[in-house]
Amino acid sequence: MATIKKGRLSLGFYMSDTNPKTKSNKVAKVDYWVAAAAVTAYNAAADDAARAATLIGELIAALENETIGVLKTVDAGFVYVQNLAPPASDSGAYAFDKFLQSSRDVINGHAVTTTIPARDMSGITLAPDGADIIITDTPYSDFVSAYEAVVLSEDQNAVSVIRAFVTS
Repeated sequence: MATIKKGRLSLGFYMSDTNPKTKSNKVAKVDYWVAAAAVTAYNAAADDAARAATLIGELIAALENETIGVLKTVDAGFVYVQNLAPPASDSGAYAFDKFLQSSRDVINGHAVTTTIPARDMSGITLAPDGADIIITDTPYSDFVSAYEAVVLSEDQNAVSVIRAFVTS
């Protein structure tokens, strides 16, 4: 097994049209694979002027010259790709068989949800309703601890897991 480190740049641009439900402007995304060294340089830059002087900054400026959309977000980071084989076709690993987890931002109470695809039911303790997971029992409690230690809400606050259940 080998891990390959790839640079990834994702840019979001505000559009003039709006989402009919939210009435907020739509955002178009553009994604590029970029040199890992370019990501490192962009992220190490001390301020906007220094970021603009990097290869990624120059690409962003050139792209902005080609669009009338307004730059909303820049996500410059790394993707670590494993070269492992996918599960066998008869293994039952399906995206729709998942755990759904509900969390809350500990400051403002906003909902934060995530799913775990291709759920593994071995060792999972279910509540009497047959759907809710007892999140304080291992192995799920191990996931909850790791999740709460690193995941933040959109507002950059800690999150607290309140519930998880089986869905399909």
